[in-house]
Amino acid sequence: MDEHYLLLIISDLKGTITEDEKIQLNNWLAETEKNRAECEYVINTWMKSGSAASLIQLDLKKDWDVVKEKIHPKKSMSLAWRSVAASIAILVAIGLFQFYITNSKEIQIASTSFESSAEIQEILLQDGSKVWLNRNSKIRIDDDFNTENRTVEIFGEGYFEIAEDTTKPFFVLTADSKTEVVGTVFNISTAENETTIHVEHGTVKFGGVLNELLLHHDMAAVLNPNGWANEIEADPNAIAWKTGKLVFKNESLTNVISEIQHFYQQDIIAKNDFSPLQLTSSFDNVPIELVLDEICLIHNLDYRTTVNGFELFKK
Repeated sequence: MDEHYLLLIISDLKGTITEDEKIQLNNWLAETEKNRAECEYVINTWMKSGSAASLIQLDLKKDWDVVKEKIHPKKSMSLAWRSVAASIAILVAIGLFQFYITNSKEIQIASTSFESSAEIQEILLQDGSKVWLNRNSKIRIDDDFNTENRTVEIFGEGYFEIAEDTTKPFFVLTADSKTEVVGTVFNISTAENETTIHVEHGTVKFGGVLNELLLHHDMAAVLNPNGWANEIEADPNAIAWKTGKLVFKNESLTNVISEIQHFYQQDIIAKNDFSPLQLTSSFDNVPIELVLDEICLIHNLDYRTTVNGFELFKK
């Protein structure tokens, strides 16, 4: 791998890449499958660290410069030797990167974590930003938060109201994505190897290593396991877990059941094929039984409770 592009990949992972460098990286990735495979290798190595936030502090460029100074003496050398030395430099740099990842647990940055359980938890950050954690979610905040930048790492789902500060960008990291904001409100969720974001207002930069999207009011996107971020239709119930309100308009009953399961965190087993059925209704902070009662009344269905939740079936 060309050392220039390896540094670009790592700069992107650290959140320090410039707009021009991002264009260079994207153009290089589009050239060949080999380039994309090499990039994926670096990303996978990074993800093994278990802490994307810790990578931001890695100054690989500085370490690499030291290595290259030793390998590339200032005296002249043959073209063949320069080629060999360049290859060695790249291998050593990758080795340094892998060494850091492998030993990251021993050199973790000091941080503070907040974790929700069965209740939604509200957190006020040092800069005045607010975060609401959905149930069974976790956020990690570096102890140097609000010094040069503002970086947090989330596991699960969170709703963010970011205090505006143009001198200190706010970064939200997941296992495979990076979101950069200045002052905005958005929801981000990590589940099933995907990261989904919904912007309520303001503007955010969202993506992984392979591409980046600029999202505005009422826009949404998903970062797939293949590393590409794609814009998707905004879900009107993206923040229902926070507001307590569910809204459906000509929505297939199959999707409705999925939304209800996520909202109430209860299993609902459909015993029949309900895909032809649709629902138009809204629910504001009501028990799940009342939601199921209305669905059954509209479509002549019935339900029963089980050990893990509910079963929904035709009469």
